[in-house]
Amino acid sequence: MNKIQNINKKTIVYYLVIITIASFLFSENIFFGPFQPISDFVDQIKVKYILMISSAFLFLLLIIIRRKKLFKNGVFKKEAKLYLLAIGSLIVITAIFQIMNGFRTFAISEFMYLLLPLGFVILVVSVDYFNITRILDNCFYVVVAIFLLGNIAMLNPSSVMSISFSSSTSPFENGSSMLFVLFELYYLIRYGKRNGKSLVCLILTVLTLKRISVIMAILFFIFAPMIKDKKIPRWIFWLTIVFFCAVPFALEFFYSSSFSNLFLATFGIDFNDFTMDRFTRTAYVFANSDQIKFGYGSVTYFLTNHYGKGDFANRSLHSDLLRIYLECTFVGTFIYNICYFLSVKKDSISYLLLVTIFLQMIFNHPIGAGTVGHWIIIYLMIVYFNYRKEVPFYKEGLISRRKMKLGKLEI
Repeated sequence: MNKIQNINKKTIVYYLVIITIASFLFSENIFFGPFQPISDFVDQIKVKYILMISSAFLFLLLIIIRRKKLFKNGVFKKEAKLYLLAIGSLIVITAIFQIMNGFRTFAISEFMYLLLPLGFVILVVSVDYFNITRILDNCFYVVVAIFLLGNIAMLNPSSVMSISFSSSTSPFENGSSMLFVLFELYYLIRYGKRNGKSLVCLILTVLTLKRISVIMAILFFIFAPMIKDKKIPRWIFWLTIVFFCAVPFALEFFYSSSFSNLFLATFGIDFNDFTMDRFTRTAYVFANSDQIKFGYGSVTYFLTNHYGKGDFANRSLHSDLLRIYLECTFVGTFIYNICYFLSVKKDSISYLLLVTIFLQMIFNHPIGAGTVGHWIIIYLMIVYFNYRKEVPFYKEGLISRRKMKLGKLEI
């Protein structure tokens, strides 16, 4: 009885977080192979949401029992407010559009995909930020294991040789590609040098073959000794925001028929083939822009009605920056971009992490359905990078007992 009473509550929180994240990653990243039926079953019975709600309820209960407030010691408070402001601005713009053009319930689920990972991380940090490094370590093992489970039938030399960078095709293509790049950066910074885990991340990124991910992973690994924790020059910070705010306008030009014809005449390559059908899909959305009138989620709703509810790839615009612009105007794009970059202004490594994600948002869909688990990990990494100089995170054998007590959950 005494042993049961003396169970470390922090350990319970720690394992609940890992299991919850693992359930999301498992259902969001296995689309092929012998484990696909299990992944589909886990997704259908909503195990991941049951675990998240149960964990969130327990975390809230612990906070109430301890008579504590959210954001223990102020960790993640400023960042969370900025993220809530960014998402809140999209909610307000969406509400205005729907008041004008009619109500659509799809926006509710779309916003839940943004709010759930943020809310979950706020609660995790509020009860036990000390174990974030241990949680991230276990998430890394989970991501690697899921990659192996999803590709176990194709792990052979012939499959590796079939990878083509020019056409951006790989039998190992996986939604975890961006996570591998982020974990590579995380381990390069955490250990201060190239290491086995960062090398594993690089190899797996190349196997999954998302062009931007591969380029960033190679750059991080080559220039690892040069990645220093320096203050971001103000002009670089604001130039970055201007660049990503200008991306939707550039994409409108690149996805025009005039540029497509110019590309074909210059390089002899069909632009739609080069963009892997993105041109056709985006041009169709542009041609029916009058249907994109219900705010956030309108593009996905429109493409789903056109292509059906099958493969998500067919009903995604494959450019979240362009999607937010089309759905919530330039105002929504600007507020979203500036809020997220303000959250990493004080740390150059967090800045690099967010630049990597936003580069993915130019040609991919790293936010929304199927990315809840990813964003839990992303927010936890931002907490680590932003507060690693101020907070005694768990670090194997390198932390004193006195400092360990600072992060210990007390009930």
